[in-house]
Amino acid sequence: MASRGLGEVARLARDATVLAAGSIVGAALSFLVWVFLARTIPAEDYGALGAAFAFVALFQLFGDLGLNYYAIREGSKDTSRAAHVFRDLLGLKLALLGGATVLCGALALVLPFRASERGLILAFLATLPIFGLAAYLACLCNVHRRMTHLATIQVAERAGYAVLVPAAVGVGLGATGAALAGVASAILYAGLASAATRKLRGGPLWPPSPASAWRPHMTTAFQFGVAAILATVQQRIDVVLLAILADPTSLAHYVAAAQVFFLLLLLASGVAQAAFPWLVPRLNRGEVPLRRIGMWTVVLGLLAALVAAGASLAASSVFPFLFGANLGAGAALFQILVWAFVPALATIPAALALDALNLQKIHVANAAVMAGITVALDAVWIPAFGAMGAAWATVAGWMFGLFGGVPIAFVVLRRHIGRFAATRK
Repeated sequence: MASRGLGEVARLARDATVLAAGSIVGAALSFLVWVFLARTIPAEDYGALGAAFAFVALFQLFGDLGLNYYAIREGSKDTSRAAHVFRDLLGLKLALLGGATVLCGALALVLPFRASERGLILAFLATLPIFGLAAYLACLCNVHRRMTHLATIQVAERAGYAVLVPAAVGVGLGATGAALAGVASAILYAGLASAATRKLRGGPLWPPSPASAWRPHMTTAFQFGVAAILATVQQRIDVVLLAILADPTSLAHYVAAAQVFFLLLLLASGVAQAAFPWLVPRLNRGEVPLRRIGMWTVVLGLLAALVAAGASLAASSVFPFLFGANLGAGAALFQILVWAFVPALATIPAALALDALNLQKIHVANAAVMAGITVALDAVWIPAFGAMGAAWATVAGWMFGLFGGVPIAFVVLRRHIGRFAATRK
């Protein structure tokens, strides 16, 4: 029994490593593409392309609205019925993607964008439904714990993008070519996701089930979506407020620090994606005691602290090498920001347990408080301390999740697990 438990831990570690490595490779390829674009297209086009991609990315979040995460949870409860779950939710997914695409296109025409920005948005808009549907399909890899398949197709899509962009720019299409390359890479991802999940589907997902099949799931799925939106606000608002309230130099230094911090967050994301489909059925069968969740919290917290300490010590020499002398000063900001990695990793067990047991309202409330703390402190500390204030505000928001949110989660989980145990007697 002990050897089986060790084997599961080893597989979880392997899955988390594979997903995190795939995310980091994909992020690195994207970074290199943007470096290439910065050197080959006019500055005005470069800014317009960044604005177009960011605008469409915002609506990708509304095209998901928590449905992917919810589908993984429900499918993981019984993998033999996962395809039925995905088919039942497909109609809702298509409705969300269609609505997000129409709204994005309409606002691109209504809002006061420049003509170049509006054209790039409309060129890139096709990625929203294509990529959204492909990502939904790829979630079957999470359910069946085919993490190597998932990481491979994600890296392949980024690699395709990294090849297509220089080719499109090279033939004179400029920023428009980069946007169209994004559409082509989304189509590539859809094909790869379809091929990777063919055996997992066990049958066609089309046509989708009638609306009566997905309506009962809407409330719970949207709660996951609200949590995702709040998390995005917490992680991105610092850069937005710095752009408004601070000078350009401080913003540039902070963006450099945030880029490296986001790579660490990819490690946390890999752990969460690997652990969730494993944890869901076991928690719902009452096989995971609360003390084990507590043990995982402590272990991940200590591991994250070691990583943060090492990264902080190395920052002063690594940042000038990565970003050059002008942005090397971002190391001082990163040495503060990196400590947010500790709560980001340590809070994963409690957060996943809440979501697995249909207690995600607590998760949403915790995310709301974290986002509120971050926004409030950013508004006060950025005018007073600049980028350093933004770094401390981010750490403070994350730390509430660990020292406030986790204890609350454990109280709720203890009551829920106690009631579950009582009903089994």
